[in-house]
Amino acid sequence: MHLQQQNLSAKTVHQHLNNLWAIGGEIIRAVNDDPVLRKTNPRVLLLQAIAGGDAPLVSNATEAQQQSCDATARQLLRFLSAQK
Repeated sequence: MHLQQQNLSAKTVHQHLNNLWAIGGEIIRAVNDDPVLRKTNPRVLLLQAIAGGDAPLVSNATEAQQQSCDATARQLLRFLSAQK
């Protein structure tokens, strides 16, 4: 909803949603690989994943796709920081 309120095109909103799925998938992969992370608060996991303003490395992503995920991560970080 926040993205739609920014008057972004439907294509841009769709791209951000795809990137969010990719970022979430990498967080899930990390949780599955490290059982200790299963007890970590999901918000903390998300903030750790995008802390530097970059998305985690997405498996099988091209450089352009990774850059797009990084842009989404930066926007998500700004959004979450404003929600405190």
